[in-house]
Amino acid sequence: MSGLQVIGAGLGRTGTLSLKSALEELGFSPCHHFTDAMKQPNIGQITETLYNNPNDEAALNSMLAGYKAVVDYPGNFFYLQLIKLNPKAKIILSVRDSPEVWAKSARATIFRNDPIRRSPGDDGSSQLAQFFRNIIKTCIREHGVDPRDVECDLPAVYREWNERVRASVPPGNILVFNVKEGWGPLCEFLEVPVPDREFPQVNSTESFQKKYAAESG
Repeated sequence: MSGLQVIGAGLGRTGTLSLKSALEELGFSPCHHFTDAMKQPNIGQITETLYNNPNDEAALNSMLAGYKAVVDYPGNFFYLQLIKLNPKAKIILSVRDSPEVWAKSARATIFRNDPIRRSPGDDGSSQLAQFFRNIIKTCIREHGVDPRDVECDLPAVYREWNERVRASVPPGNILVFNVKEGWGPLCEFLEVPVPDREFPQVNSTESFQKKYAAESG
């Protein structure tokens, strides 16, 4: 695999859907995101393979073939493997205003202590249900805690992940980016012109919860 030009290493709920939209507007399209993974027919098996062997190049290629960029889960879990496979790619660590701001958003959305999501009539054996289980299993392995646990120190999870990313990527090849900063730093880092339109802002906590409620019926 050598097609990725941008690798997002930031956790979910750090403006990754806005970042996906921005990257695609800048020409790094398509950009893989959790919302894309959910539509992939074999995503349960792919993420099971990657849980058992994060270095499985065939599985990474199966998930990301044809994509120019990747952000959010599950790709962010494998940023180091993807850097090795795409050494010229630029790395973006998307962040929030503070660990506490991220924790509040994550607790209200992706790490709600809910049963594994599945479609109506799904007995838990579908690729999508398997995918959700694998995301949680990988979160627990990567962070050493279950982020759905109400006793979990989510701000510490955020700090430790970001510190790990910063320590593992050369300073000149990483942009620590808050989507509130807009086009300027992102376009400068990627060496592309600044678009003459507003930076996309999507998937707020409120919109996530409304979408989740609608899907859960």
